[in-house]
Order: sequence, then structure tokens, then C-alpha cells
Amino acid sequence: MMELEALGNIGEFVGSIAVVITLIFLTIQMRQNNEVMKENARLTRAQTRQMTVAMAREFERDLAMNEKVRNTWMSGIESEAGYDALSDDERLVFALLVQKALRGISDDHYRFTIGLLEEEEWNEMLYVFRTFYVSKPGFRHHMKNLEEEIWNARFKTFVNDEISKVDA
Repeated sequence: MMELEALGNIGEFVGSIAVVITLIFLTIQMRQNNEVMKENARLTRAQTRQMTVAMAREFERDLAMNEKVRNTWMSGIESEAGYDALSDDERLVFALLVQKALRGISDDHYRFTIGLLEEEEWNEMLYVFRTFYVSKPGFRHHMKNLEEEIWNARFKTFVNDEISKVDA
């Protein structure tokens, strides 16, 4: 009987050690997994930054390389009168340029809301958006007269809030 009790105690002791070893192993695995997840998050943020910069460069290249496009943009963005003076073809070009710019801003807005864009980068984008778009009368005029429903509700609210701040 004593031997059976001793074997039971030994089994209990070995089982306890196995549980401790398993917990140690799981702790190590969790730490490694956390490091991998942090690295993936850093890579995702870096890719996001690259995408944002690439979109901005493409937009800037469009304006720099084509005088007609640049003149249409400048006429349309600077004043309501300039926007209203655009021909139908020029308004289409202007609308496409605004849409292209807003697509990049919309992407940044989405990435920021889901935590893939750092606040510092978001603030940089906000500065550019407010300075080069929202502060411009032609942009606001275009956005107020836009009938297309191409933006999600959250982004439209964001843009309208930014326009309201300037108009106030």
C-alpha cells in the first residue's frame, strides 16, 4: 500500500513539474509571438507610409508634368470664380484631380482610424489637407456642390467638419 502511495506521490510530483515546464514553454512562445506581431505592425506602418508618399508624389508629378492640368488645378482651387470659369472639360479634369487627392486622404484617414497610421503622420497629412485643400475656396465650392456619393459616411463627415472649421 505504501508503495502505491509513493508511486502516486511521484506521479503527482512529475505531473506538477510537467505543468511548470509547459507554462514556461508557453510564456516563451507568447513573448516570441508578441515580438513577431510587433515587427509585423512596424512593417505594416512602413508600407503604409510608402503608399502615402507614393500617392502624393504621383499627384505632384501630374501637376508638374502637364501645364494644362496644372493651370486647371490652380484656376479651380484658388477661387469659386476660378472654379465657375472652368469649361466642362476643365471641370472634369479638376474633379478627377480632387478625387485623386481625396482618395489618398481617404486612405490615410482610414489607416489612422484603424491604428495603422501614427498620430504624427496623421497630423502631417491634416496640415497638408487643411493648407492646400480645405483652405482653398475652389476646393470647398467643389465639395459643397458635389452630388456624387463616392465616399463613405465617416470620411464625408470628416471632410465636411474640416470645411466647416474653415467656413466658421
